[in-house]
Amino acid sequence: MFDRRVDGWITVVAHLFNASFNDGLSVEIQVNPEFGESAIALAEAEKYARVIGRLPTALRKDVETVWIHIGYRAVWRREQQLAHPRRPG
Repeated sequence: MFDRRVDGWITVVAHLFNASFNDGLSVEIQVNPEFGESAIALAEAEKYARVIGRLPTALRKDVETVWIHIGYRAVWRREQQLAHPRRPG
């Protein structure tokens, strides 16, 4: 998964979730294991899936993967979305 904090690809055993939306689109949500247990990672994935699902179809049609890390930097790419939901400290 891509990690903007190191500005590169990292190899981790991520928590993986699929989110499907009413318009037929779906994305894979990858949550960095730094969140700890699966239940916490699922809560983060569900929170972002709800927000992403509210975006118009045109803005989501090319999104295939969402990466979620702890941190403060965020970026949107054409095929992926990277989220850092918490500031450190």
